[in-house]
Amino acid sequence: MSSEAWLIRKAKKGDTKAYGELIQLHKDYFYRNAFCYVKNVDLAGDVFQEAVTIGMLSIKDLKNPNYFRTWMTRIIYNCANEMFRKAEKEIGSLDAEIRDRAESRLCGG
Repeated sequence: MSSEAWLIRKAKKGDTKAYGELIQLHKDYFYRNAFCYVKNVDLAGDVFQEAVTIGMLSIKDLKNPNYFRTWMTRIIYNCANEMFRKAEKEIGSLDAEIRDRAESRLCGG
C-alpha cells in the first residue's frame, strides 16, 4: 500500500493530520486548478480553502482512494461554480435595486 493510500485510509477514519498531509502532497496542483477556474489569486485561495474544508468533512464518502485527486478537483470546481453563482445573484440583486431606485426617481417617487 502506498503512503498516499495509507493516508487516505487514515483520513477516512477521521485522522485530520493524515488529511492535512494529503493536502500538502497535492496543494500546488489543487491551487493551480482553483486559479485556472477563477483567474484571480485571492479568489483561488478562497476556493482552495473552501474545498479543503469540504473535502475534510466528506472524505469518508470517497469511494475509491485511487481517485482522491480527481475527487478533490471536482470539489474545487464545484466551489468555484458556487462562488460564481453567488456573485451573479448579488450582481442581479444589485441591478434590481439600482433599477428600482431609478424607476422611483423617474416616476416621482
